Amino acid sequence: PNNSAYLMDYWKTNLGFNESAGAKLVDDMFRSVGISPAAVNSAVGSTKTFFILQKLALSPGYIASNLLQTTAVLPYLMDLRAKGYKGNPLSAIASALPLGIMMAHGHWGRVLGKEMDLPLSRMLGSLSAEEGKFYSQALRFAEDNGTVSRSSYDESPIDSGRNMATQAVDIAGKLTMAYPESIIRSIAYFSYVDMLKQSGKYKGDDMALFQHADELVSMSMVDYRQGERPMMFQKMGTFGNLANTLQTYPMSFYNQWIYFAKEAKKG
Repeated sequence: PNNSAYLMDYWKTNLGFNESAGAKLVDDMFRSVGISPAAVNSAVGSTKTFFILQKLALSPGYIASNLLQTTAVLPYLMDLRAKGYKGNPLSAIASALPLGIMMAHGHWGRVLGKEMDLPLSRMLGSLSAEEGKFYSQALRFAEDNGTVSRSSYDESPIDSGRNMATQAVDIAGKLTMAYPESIIRSIAYFSYVDMLKQSGKYKGDDMALFQHADELVSMSMVDYRQGERPMMFQKMGTFGNLANTLQTYPMSFYNQWIYFAKEAKKG
């Protein structure tokens, strides 16, 4: 019953109909004085953008935390091994490093409208036909499903004005925050892809393998998409938009501790 109730809450949240009664009253209060809640949320978003860039952009601590976050794949790889996915976590990470860096490089090349896949194409071309096809499909899956494009920068949506100032802020955020995160997410993705491939459990069903790898990336690297943020903030409406600033990552991190504590308790 609890799972069913949660799924219903999750469904309502992603449709945008799950605010608490108190949050709706706040929005009605804004409307009563002629202010659109959407305008308030846009102003909040701009404030969050400034705050997040000020705190994280080109911050040595933020850069170091990104490097440290790459180690988050290790407990998940060991967890897979403990559950019968036989593979070598170290070799999975070793093979993921060059592929992940090149994948992130190619992704941002496409974002900027430039073709930057040549080194990656050469690497895939050096593999056997079967392996080249497998990793090409893995790349396509990740690109189509936004696996590497989720970032803490997504917690501060740029307003839709698209004037020169917001464009400059957008570019600054992507270069200093989204790009480094896309590299570690790419490395994580290929670590899981290689580990699951080694296990031999997905023979003939590569799409299921890529889907599992994508889910593991979201678990270990955090899923910043709006519908995946902590639900308590979604229920808080306009105030929740302000209160959730930079909270998705630490909450997910604590959730990971709880997950592995439960797994350890099971043996």
